[in-house]
Amino acid sequence: MAHAFEHSLNPYRWHVVFGGFVALLIAGGVGLFSFSVFVVPLADSFGWSRAAISGSAALWAVVFGVSGPLAGMCVDRHGARWTMLAGAAVAGGTYWLMAYVPNLAVFLLLMAISGAGTAACTVVPVQTIVSQEFHRMRGRALGLVMLGLGFGGLVMPPAANALVVHFNWQTAFQVGACLMWLVLMPAIAWTIPARAAGGDRLRGETSRLSKDDGRQPHADGSTLREALRTGAFWQLFMIRALFVFGSAGLGLHFIAWADGQGIASQRAANFFGLAVGVSIVGRIACGWLSDWWNPNRMLAATVAATAASVAVVALIGPHWGPSLTAFAVLYGFGLGGTGLLLTVVVGRCFGMRHFGRILGMVLSGFAPGAVLGPLAAGLIYDWRGSYEAALALFFIAFAACALLALTIRRPWEPSRTTHPGRSEGEHNGNGASAAPANETSRRRPSSFVEAGGRPIVGEQP
Repeated sequence: MAHAFEHSLNPYRWHVVFGGFVALLIAGGVGLFSFSVFVVPLADSFGWSRAAISGSAALWAVVFGVSGPLAGMCVDRHGARWTMLAGAAVAGGTYWLMAYVPNLAVFLLLMAISGAGTAACTVVPVQTIVSQEFHRMRGRALGLVMLGLGFGGLVMPPAANALVVHFNWQTAFQVGACLMWLVLMPAIAWTIPARAAGGDRLRGETSRLSKDDGRQPHADGSTLREALRTGAFWQLFMIRALFVFGSAGLGLHFIAWADGQGIASQRAANFFGLAVGVSIVGRIACGWLSDWWNPNRMLAATVAATAASVAVVALIGPHWGPSLTAFAVLYGFGLGGTGLLLTVVVGRCFGMRHFGRILGMVLSGFAPGAVLGPLAAGLIYDWRGSYEAALALFFIAFAACALLALTIRRPWEPSRTTHPGRSEGEHNGNGASAAPANETSRRRPSSFVEAGGRPIVGEQP
């Protein structure tokens, strides 16, 4: 295990984490969190309706979601560095052109291109390269790199709002473009490798281990076509779609719901900001613990915490002092841990062979969830005049995610075989299971190999 341990401690690997952090901080912070700052200025400047501007945001979300598989394919074929550089250049170009947009049609086109560019330099490429570079410390590395999204959500919207207030919305878009070109692109070129250097070492280490325990090396894994044929893939896809359905709908309508309950909008915004802060802690904690505990059960726990947060405010109400604090803690922890753990589970189920493509397909569940969640909450409010039914719907979505996470099983193929004349419990001389060679070579990666020789607590047989 010396090689795997030295690989995890190599300082260059942590440069990859730093580069991914910067990408999520800048590109994720600007693209995912800052658009709300521009709604009123755009409406005042062009006279566009709020519905049209909201539709442009929905278009961005759809393109961002469906571009994930394409971004993953580009990472697998051409490497993370060139994929992320192209995405950052395209996204920066759209921000610069938005400062000179003449009409709504051109703005919609730029928003669509921006969604594709942002997808190519944020979540899927970053999580793919970090997962490929780290083995024993994968959860911790993912937890640290995903902090970029948390800090991006905290820093970029206030910064964009300050630029709009003190200058104008055109300047804010231009500064965003300069950040992409002058800060993010050099950081990517310096820290992100063209290819994952850990792959060859991991193959060598896991090949040696596979000779000892008789299982397929983790570096191989499933192809995208093989993954699409498994129940585990569709369970993970549904978890992503349902979780985004609930979190996007709740995030967009939470302050409006609180206002209807008689809670000042600033107070509600403060508690939602607290949830974002707690999500940072959740990412670190879940990333660290996923290297030791069964990530399937941890994933179920984080989405269950999110469901509990909705139940607290729906059943107890926001007027009892601790209820909003409990909501912020539970919701923030679930929000921070779920996305990270989903990536860890994808790697454990399907390996690294086509990890970028498979992860991109799983995360493409973002698109239907991001569109349908806010739309469902708005329609329910227009129909019933309150958000109670919408909260119940979001609770059901989060609870379904928890049940799906608990029932995920890695696609073992097969998990056990019995050699003629020997029982299942018999082993050969070096401790490997006495299964025929052609059957043994088809088995999925074991938790022993994935944990770098350390058993995972709570591992399912």
